[in-house]
Amino acid sequence: MEDVKYKARFVYAEDYGTGYFKYGPITLGEVPRIMPSRGLLLRDLPESMKLLVPRDVLSRGVVVGDEVSKYLSSLRDAIRNLKYPLHDGIVRREDEDAWRVVKEMTRFTLSQFHTEASRQGDYRGSWWWRPYQPWRQIT
Repeated sequence: MEDVKYKARFVYAEDYGTGYFKYGPITLGEVPRIMPSRGLLLRDLPESMKLLVPRDVLSRGVVVGDEVSKYLSSLRDAIRNLKYPLHDGIVRREDEDAWRVVKEMTRFTLSQFHTEASRQGDYRGSWWWRPYQPWRQIT
């Protein structure tokens, strides 16, 4: 019974919608966190802009969430590098840029939840932080 209570506190869900990406732990109730389903690919940046971008963001090459507007330098940038991966509800298998944005949205939101959960004393970790073990049954 104690394990059920633990799981109920740390359940996490994501909904990849065409316009908005909804996510969060079950403790939020009926109101998940929401961010636009879009990402900005940081390529062909002018040198002056590269100086303003933190190294960790520049190394990932993709910005998601509310920070997208901070890194848009021109309308040309928006046309070429702003990606809506689920604009028609499907991410095409061969669309590498769209998959990079989806991966970054997932990394960004999971890291937020993990940080919040790890502050609580009884948090035992997440299966996605551990190496994949197909023989281990997750209960």
